[in-house]
Amino acid sequence: MTRDRYEEEPLIDNEMYEEKYNWNLFKNTPRETVSGSLEQSKYIDGSIKFLKITTIIVTFLVVLLTAVISKGSLLFMTSQIRPNITRLYCNKYLDNRQQYIVNHPVEERTVWIWLIIFSYLVPEMGTLFRSLRIVCFKSWKYPTTFEFIILALTEILPTIGSCLLVFIVFPELDVIKAAMLTNGICLVPGVVAFISRKPSKVRHTLSLTLDIAAIAMQVTALLAWPIVEQKPILYVIPVSLCLISIGWWENFASEKSIFPWIGKLAKDKKEFKNDFYFMYAIITPIKCLIFFVTVLVITWTREGDVTFMFDRFWDAFNDHSYNVTQIEPIVGTSHVNYTDAVSSITSITMETSFWTPLLVFLLNIGTTYMCYAFSKFACKIMIQSLSLALPITLTVPVLLTALVSICGMYNESECAYADSIPMYLFWETPPLTYLEDFVGHQHAWIWLVWLLSQSWITIHIWANDHDKLMSTEKLFFKPMYDAFLIDQSVAMNRRREQLSFIKLVDAHDPEDLNMDKDKVTKIYACGTMWHETKEEMVEFLKSVLRLDEDQCAHRIVREYLQYNMPNYYEFENSVSEAASNVHEINVKIKPPIIYSTPYGGRLVWTLPGRTKMIAHLKDKAKIRPKKRWSQVMYMYYLLGYRIMDNDQNTAGMIKNMAKNTYILALDGDIDFQPEAVHLLVDYMKKNQGLGAACGRIHPVGSGAMAWYQIFEYAVGHWLQKATEHVIGCVLCSPGCFSLFRAGALMDDNVMAKYTTEASEARHYVQYDQGTVIGPGTIFLMLVGAFVAAFKISQYYSMVMNTAPVLLFIIICATCKSDTQLFFAGLISAVYGLVMMTVFVGIMIQIEQDGWMAPSSLFLIATAAEFVISAIMHPQEFYCLKYGIIYYVTVPSMYMLLVIYSIFNMNNVSWGTREVTVVVKPKENKDDKGKPAPEAKPSPKPAQNGIMSFFGDKKDNTGSMEFSFGGLFKLMCCTYDGKGEEREILRNIHTSLQQDGASFRPSTINPNVPESESYADEFEDDEESNFTPSDDVDANSWFYQGALLYSEVQYLDRREKTFWEKFIQKYLYPLDETSKKHIVEKDLKDLRDKMVLTFFMLNALFVLVIFLLNLQQDIIHVNWPIAPKINFTFIEDVNEILIQETYLQLQPIGFVFLISFALLMGVQFIAMFLHRFGTFCQIMSNTDIDFNIFGGDDVENVTEETLLDKDPIKIFKKLIR
Repeated sequence: MTRDRYEEEPLIDNEMYEEKYNWNLFKNTPRETVSGSLEQSKYIDGSIKFLKITTIIVTFLVVLLTAVISKGSLLFMTSQIRPNITRLYCNKYLDNRQQYIVNHPVEERTVWIWLIIFSYLVPEMGTLFRSLRIVCFKSWKYPTTFEFIILALTEILPTIGSCLLVFIVFPELDVIKAAMLTNGICLVPGVVAFISRKPSKVRHTLSLTLDIAAIAMQVTALLAWPIVEQKPILYVIPVSLCLISIGWWENFASEKSIFPWIGKLAKDKKEFKNDFYFMYAIITPIKCLIFFVTVLVITWTREGDVTFMFDRFWDAFNDHSYNVTQIEPIVGTSHVNYTDAVSSITSITMETSFWTPLLVFLLNIGTTYMCYAFSKFACKIMIQSLSLALPITLTVPVLLTALVSICGMYNESECAYADSIPMYLFWETPPLTYLEDFVGHQHAWIWLVWLLSQSWITIHIWANDHDKLMSTEKLFFKPMYDAFLIDQSVAMNRRREQLSFIKLVDAHDPEDLNMDKDKVTKIYACGTMWHETKEEMVEFLKSVLRLDEDQCAHRIVREYLQYNMPNYYEFENSVSEAASNVHEINVKIKPPIIYSTPYGGRLVWTLPGRTKMIAHLKDKAKIRPKKRWSQVMYMYYLLGYRIMDNDQNTAGMIKNMAKNTYILALDGDIDFQPEAVHLLVDYMKKNQGLGAACGRIHPVGSGAMAWYQIFEYAVGHWLQKATEHVIGCVLCSPGCFSLFRAGALMDDNVMAKYTTEASEARHYVQYDQGTVIGPGTIFLMLVGAFVAAFKISQYYSMVMNTAPVLLFIIICATCKSDTQLFFAGLISAVYGLVMMTVFVGIMIQIEQDGWMAPSSLFLIATAAEFVISAIMHPQEFYCLKYGIIYYVTVPSMYMLLVIYSIFNMNNVSWGTREVTVVVKPKENKDDKGKPAPEAKPSPKPAQNGIMSFFGDKKDNTGSMEFSFGGLFKLMCCTYDGKGEEREILRNIHTSLQQDGASFRPSTINPNVPESESYADEFEDDEESNFTPSDDVDANSWFYQGALLYSEVQYLDRREKTFWEKFIQKYLYPLDETSKKHIVEKDLKDLRDKMVLTFFMLNALFVLVIFLLNLQQDIIHVNWPIAPKINFTFIEDVNEILIQETYLQLQPIGFVFLISFALLMGVQFIAMFLHRFGTFCQIMSNTDIDFNIFGGDDVENVTEETLLDKDPIKIFKKLIR
């Protein structure tokens, strides 16, 4: 058996390596103009990297400053709640020769106590509302009693500890010691982390040693200040710190723990389930109640009374007075008890301001939330090392630096901050003025030990070992943050075990390399082709080859560098011109393998990246045409046959495969980059409940229609689809580039529902989602514009605008579609001129009514919304200039087009690329050799289909589908439109011999396994009457053009049986001749009803608004903004008459104005939220590495360099 000559050829063109003569050294290197998806300026890439650097710096500063301010403001509040507070009062605005002290009244203490309570409640209310939302709108299961008790204790005990810390410990310490103490609350997490390590691991010896040292350092935090201060009350510190640290112990538990119950808890807590929200919905109110009760108990225990908190509540939250008392001068301010100072009889009463504690409270809760939000943002976009870990670690050092400076200046002069902080309020300052005295005498150096131990225990926050754009539940262990200790809360609440890009243990073990194969992301790209030109198909194939190159780089990194990547995906792909353009060298693709199939044929290519690309060729005589049935075909084949009907897949594997398998719906002329697919997959992975995601579509081409589409698509994506995305879901996902999850398509009432045949007239019609009174609104706009522009009456303007619309209605009702389109073009051209007149009329109306008139404000708001939206999309700002085309075509698109579509509703093939199917009758064996009935000739199409790649010059009709084999699928359909009898193989062979053609003696691949060999298969299958010669007359296209050198194989019995049964069940060609007239009649009846309803609604709407316009002097609403004022001087009485004239709005017009304003406002806000999400996605996918190779030599890159840099990007360069 001869060997296929193409098997000997490499993918690279041999011309590059053959010997060249000196006179033939000129090269023809593939080069093309960069356009479409490749057209991206280097300035854009540089700008994005600069934006990423700016984002890192800004996030770092925000997290650091908000954490410092949050903790500093908390210490400021706790400095005001100690009983009998007396401190020096600035004499700047009194007698500066005297000294004064101020005593806090009960009302002042009360307001600060309540504000601290409210500060605690803010994040707890956030947890409660979030929990209730999840419980009401998400699925969840009842937890076990054990889980509830564990979570309740873990949440309630830290609540008591926080209350002790804030209301007992902090008021008894100066702010420096209090701030230092916050680094000593990691004892329990440190102990849990220590006992969760496996001591048998030798490499963990250093970690265990550091764990023990960190625990010992944290223990010193429990005893240092009680010993130094010699205050018995401070022995509450050990209890308080231990209770608080219990709140994060579960996050530090590991499944590897030597204690089984800890390992079990760690395993259960590995994922945050919705069941926890049910428990939080119950536990959170209990926590708030316990916190409040604990405050009352502490207050009653220390003071013997709590009634003042309630009796003085309203007085506390209003302005109240305090007394300033003159005292005998005191020399020095260290170790002075101002309550023992000798006071004189001089006492001054001063007034407080309620706004002071309120502003401090708002500053505290605002900065606390901002710190949490920006910390979460840093984790989502993978910048947590510099923008989270570093500022969180520096929070207390920076705070101490600021407090030492502030307190030092205040101790030198109580008037140092008299102009910025109320003179009766300040932090509880340390007794010594100089830092060196404080460090030496007060043993403040021990704080450095606590800081180092906290840094080691929370070292996991320095690693970006998680996926991009992860949800809050995957980033943090608890749903919210701690109100009092935001920096420690963020550090210890950040999940520890998020390993996703790790070195495999055994590089030679295939089980390690291929484990969880059902969880690997698989993408089937499905595109339909019919009338695409060669240029459009080449662009499409180039996009496919880019994906092939990208997947090849991922596969090499995974298999050869032994890395398990979370973003790894599998992909099968479509031939010589496109490959050369993508790979930038002369590439020759081997001819495809040919298969004969029950639906037509199949071509299988192997692309340069070793990816399989399969093209399914549909025969309309064997299978139903049209796009919908093509979608049914590939969905049932990919999801039903390859996943559900695979005996090797268990139920668990099928569930995982349905979750991680995606169908990428494409058009035959789409041009895209692999990064666009990555972004869609990222969104799908981020939310497992997401069924589909679509990309931003950019129309290409030139001319008025293309320009109109550019602006229309831009506005639709900027505002409409962004709003749908933020509020709920996109109502209409574009079929040219959308990603669908297999599990969503496999759900009930989806795929099975899609196979339903149309049985009624309304089934053929896809209802428009627009408003039915849109044409009437545009018509009234034109009427009003004519009145303003031409100074004519309402009646005359009505007649002038009714005439062309009525003419077009008559034409649509009486003429054919071609005539309707011709007159629609003429009327559209006239309306283009009219719209310029409308613009002039609007300008005149603005001049008359002023810029604050409703119409003026609406115009300004609309224009501003478009401009700001364009600014928010800088790469699409150019779309704004095409708004002029959009403006002049408004009547055509929103009035004439709607009228045309209503009148042509009975034409169900309008707007598609399909043709009517004529069922091919089955061929009788007795009729072989007889001439077939002469088929009706069809117009000869241009040679631009897929068969033109293979040199087939025959006229083909039908549709073509590419199916990209195992993972990736692209569907096209084609079939021979002629009805002549096929010649048998002997006659074809004889004819080819006469023409000097030659082909291989055998079409069976000798290397194909026996299970795939057609001959071996049918030797064992005696019941089968199918032989290669049976289909030889239908497969003569195997041996035409470039396919002459292709290898021929046959489907295995299992797949062939599937196709036969599937086609018989759902896709057998329909013979609708018998009910054709009935359907046509029903469609016309439906059309007539819709036309009548449509025009009656619009006529009534126009009539009502027009009559209200005529009676505007009687029925109207005065516009209250910017009335016209007329001054009239009356000489007889020597008076000036001032007359205000308000603009008049119709009630319906006022309702429309409010409705449109609300709609625009919602769209504008949603656009901002959507852009923020897009910004996060761009930032998370941007790497700041301006020179990933450290030079231009990419061939000598070591494995260490690959591991340190971006291996995917490097391998893409190495592949080329």
